Amino acid sequence: MKKKKLLCLGLTAMLAVSSLAGCGSSESKTTESQKKEESDTVKITYWGWDNNFTEPMKEAFEKANPGYELEVTAVAYSDYVSKIQQSAASGAELPDILIGESNLRGPLFQMDIWEDLSQEPYQVKKEDYFDYSINKSMNEKGEILGIEQSVSPSAMAYKRSVAAEYFGTDDRTELEQKLATMEDYEAAAKEVQEKSDGKVFLFNSAGSVLGWLYTSDTKSLVSDDGSLDFTGKMKPLLETACKLRDAGAIDNFTADTPQANAAYAGENHILYPCPNWGISNGIKANDPDGSGNWGMMIPPTGGYSNGGTVMGISKSSKNKEAAWKFIDWCTNSDEGVKAAKEQVSYYVPAKKYYEDNSYTTDKDTYFKGQDIGELLYQEVLPNIEVPSVVTPYDSVVQSEVMLLAQAMMADKSMTWDQLLEKGLADVQSKLPDVTVR
Repeated sequence: MKKKKLLCLGLTAMLAVSSLAGCGSSESKTTESQKKEESDTVKITYWGWDNNFTEPMKEAFEKANPGYELEVTAVAYSDYVSKIQQSAASGAELPDILIGESNLRGPLFQMDIWEDLSQEPYQVKKEDYFDYSINKSMNEKGEILGIEQSVSPSAMAYKRSVAAEYFGTDDRTELEQKLATMEDYEAAAKEVQEKSDGKVFLFNSAGSVLGWLYTSDTKSLVSDDGSLDFTGKMKPLLETACKLRDAGAIDNFTADTPQANAAYAGENHILYPCPNWGISNGIKANDPDGSGNWGMMIPPTGGYSNGGTVMGISKSSKNKEAAWKFIDWCTNSDEGVKAAKEQVSYYVPAKKYYEDNSYTTDKDTYFKGQDIGELLYQEVLPNIEVPSVVTPYDSVVQSEVMLLAQAMMADKSMTWDQLLEKGLADVQSKLPDVTVR
């Protein structure tokens, strides 16, 4: 009986479908057409966390390139490396487009999963891009594994009102003359501490100071013999940081905490190491009433690079041509470059766009009309220097830098050589198979 009943239901359903097909042929054709259009769409897969980039660029790209769809899968920053590693190890499908944030590139670039973009059919030419951006995009073999979504020139932001109160000026040129060396920073810190009865500091956190010193240093972590030269890299940086701490330059906040971020709106700190993305994420986000009270200058270390994310192509991708179409459109087409600037405030690494100053001009009211774009993109960017290649140890050492920043403030009696000893032990424990010296 059950079989007979099911058969009757099946026949009824077939008759119903036949009836609909006979009296609704135009609807059927529409459905078939939609299916065809969907099947003709090329989907480009992308894993990442930066919705501020992917959402507007996806919309702009798809509008400009009918038949292509960017399919974004949300993956947390903290999970990205492990997810890529696990997927590659298990043979699971990787995204068409791989990304490598600056602090994550060490382990990612060690994996043989990236297309070399200098080869056919991509043919990326080093000379078309700023040198530093290419150096940060290469592995140890000299292969170009990605293109930066945006350049990341960095300088020193300052709070005008506090600078004027303690230094007698908020003029960029005069401040650069007063703070021309690291010794000048020590002297200025003592001066400010004395005038403020110990309430005002140059910097809000050791993390911002040691992070600035580390990212502006051009010495490679790897020696000629392949060992990790932690001492050669970190000794001068820790010496400088400790001198600044002992001069009273650094407040006790921990970098990137709510307390440190709240300091932007206060009047107890003067200087803030600042990459271009820090203008919106740091200054404007945390000092909403600070318009007109900020300035930017170049520190004694010179301009430097901090952060950035490259886009590359997975070797296992079945849509390599389409993946490159998206990357190239975002970073090397007039339409994509315009969208990146206007909708994301991203500036691409292709040098040709900087030949016209209108691309970089940015007389920001937050900075009292100072042309921040000219400083960052015309003065700093062409002169940025970085270590010659990304190493497999970068992310480990960068994490240790932040731990040492906390340690030097938790116990202010710690000397630079004690901090160095601690750092050496920590890094060696995390890299037991590597010679660390």
